[in-house]
Amino acid sequence: MDKVVIFGSHKWAEAVYIYLKYDSQYEVAGFTVDQEYQKSDTLFELPVVPFHEVERFFPPGSYKMLLGMSFQRMNRFREERYVEAKRKGYGLISYVSSRSNTWPNLVVGENCIICQQVAIEPFVTIGNNVVISSNVVIGHHVAIKDHVFIAPGVTILGGVTIEPYCLLAANSTVKEGVRIGRDCLIGMGVSVQEDTKECQAYFAPAPELFPKPTTQLREWLSWPVR
Repeated sequence: MDKVVIFGSHKWAEAVYIYLKYDSQYEVAGFTVDQEYQKSDTLFELPVVPFHEVERFFPPGSYKMLLGMSFQRMNRFREERYVEAKRKGYGLISYVSSRSNTWPNLVVGENCIICQQVAIEPFVTIGNNVVISSNVVIGHHVAIKDHVFIAPGVTILGGVTIEPYCLLAANSTVKEGVRIGRDCLIGMGVSVQEDTKECQAYFAPAPELFPKPTTQLREWLSWPVR
């Protein structure tokens, strides 16, 4: 059983620990973080060590690594630590949940996390350092490039291309055949109907605040049980 060090010690890294502990062939040996963010020497009774000297505690020849990080700075922070971990000589694993629905021809790069209840249709390619959160639907012949983060509930229809460094927020939708340009931010609930250019951000309109409080809507929200 290969031993793995998780980069990170915050809530996302804690979730990654549970994924690996209960749903993988890997053994989590410890955690590593940038020293200025290290708040404890242990997490889940495992050691937490500074990233700048992680090799002293977990030699790359004996341990692999997975970066339990989200989308800070449009995935650039995760990319920086990804590059540094490779420079240090670590092999980077990927985790694909056994509770996801995939096909045998799925291509997944290194340092990827694919969470539970993700449905991926045939002929999909996923690059390096990609996070796909729970309840995402990915259509056939989709290409997801490096350093992308896809939040829960996203729907990506067939033939879509998502270029590097994109962030797709919760419950957004991408129409079939669309290309999402590099460094794009697709906000919560946004439906993308056509190609985007690089570095564009899309946000859905803010919800309208109803002028009456819920205390005045109780009768309106009541109906007989049938």
